[in-house]
Amino acid sequence: VADAAAVNLALTRLTQLIPQLNPESYPAQWKREAEYVYNRTDKFTIGYIAYFLATIALLTALAVQRKWLITAGVALLLAGFATHAAGMAVRGVISGRWPIHNQYESYIFISLSAVAVGIIMMAVTRKWLYGAAAAALGTLTLLLANTVPIPSREVGQVAGILATSRILYVHVNLVLASYGLIALGFFMSLFYLGVHYF
Repeated sequence: VADAAAVNLALTRLTQLIPQLNPESYPAQWKREAEYVYNRTDKFTIGYIAYFLATIALLTALAVQRKWLITAGVALLLAGFATHAAGMAVRGVISGRWPIHNQYESYIFISLSAVAVGIIMMAVTRKWLYGAAAAALGTLTLLLANTVPIPSREVGQVAGILATSRILYVHVNLVLASYGLIALGFFMSLFYLGVHYF
C-alpha cells in the first residue's frame, strides 16, 4: 500500500510487455515519439505565437516602412505556416489518413489553406497587407484551436465516409479550401478598412 516505487516498476514492466502482446498492430517507436511531440506542442498550434509576431511586424512595417520589419514579419509568417503545416502532417502520419475527417481537422485545414493563399498573394503582389491578414487569421484560428474544446480534437478512428468516393474526397478538400478563402477575404477587408480610416 502506498508503495510508489513498486507501482512505477510495475508500470515500466507493463510498458515493456504491451508491445509484445500484439506486435504487428502496435505503433512503431518513431510514430509514438511523433505523437508525443504532437501532444507536447499542443498539436503544433503553438504556431500562433509566430503568426501573432508576424502580424505585429507586418502591420508596423506598413506604418513605418522599415525593410527589416518586413523581412522579420515574412520570416515569422513562414515559421508559423511551417509549424501549422507540420501539425497537419504529423496528425496525418499518426492517424494514417489525410486529416480532414472531423471538425477539428477541418478547422485546421481551412486556416492552413487560407494562410497558404495569403502567402502566395503577398509574394506575387509584394503587398505586405496580404501577409498581415494571413498571419492574423492564423493567429486567431490556432489560438482558438489551442484554447477552445473543439470536437474531435484528439486523434482517433473515424468513419471512412470520404474513402467511399474519390470525387467526394476532392469535393470536401475544395469546399474546405474555399471556406479558407472566404475567411482570408474577410480579414483582408478588415485590414483595408483599417488602413483607409486610420
